[in-house]
Amino acid sequence: MRVLKLSLLFTLSLFFGAVVASNFMGGEEADASEGVLLTTKNHVQLVGGINPYTISIAMKDLAFRRANYSGTIYLVIDSPGGRIDSGMNFLSFAKHIPNVKTLTLEGASMAHAIAQAMPGERLATEYTIMMAHRARGSVSGQFESGELEQRLAMWKKIVRKMEQTNADRMQISLDEYKKRVKDEWWSFGQDLIKDNMVDRIVPVKCSALLVEKDRCPLIR
Repeated sequence: MRVLKLSLLFTLSLFFGAVVASNFMGGEEADASEGVLLTTKNHVQLVGGINPYTISIAMKDLAFRRANYSGTIYLVIDSPGGRIDSGMNFLSFAKHIPNVKTLTLEGASMAHAIAQAMPGERLATEYTIMMAHRARGSVSGQFESGELEQRLAMWKKIVRKMEQTNADRMQISLDEYKKRVKDEWWSFGQDLIKDNMVDRIVPVKCSALLVEKDRCPLIR
């Protein structure tokens, strides 16, 4: 009996020792009640300008994460914006992947639009900056009801759809949205909630393993 008790105590000691060691070394389990803990398994980064290269990387990473991890995936957005067509390509793929939340560190222009269009919860930090503005671009082609007019009409439809999506997610009218973004609409920190650009401001940290691998998106 004494041997059995000692064996049990030894087993419990090993178990709790392992738990303490895991916490000390930055275990890979996220505690949603205290904020967001980014790990090697639960996040994908969308970093830099929105273009075919950065979008393809994020899409591949997101597909890999979803195939190998069943929990919440955080799409960490840190981007000044970029190409509308690349952003739309990303959304056509990413918005149908379940259980994805956006976590914006910086989100301007098309990056802001991606955060609004993704169906999951929109998260940010107390120092996050976001900006929305009027779309800008150029078209070329034959005049007099030719290619130029056709291309311009197409892009106006695309931009209108994007603006309507943003307005709907931010729970304002399209006219109000267009008025606010006319000369750029900037928002920061807690004001992001007031402006309904995000749903929650949360504390964010990286696991020790993520830092060790030099992959913590907070170290910018």
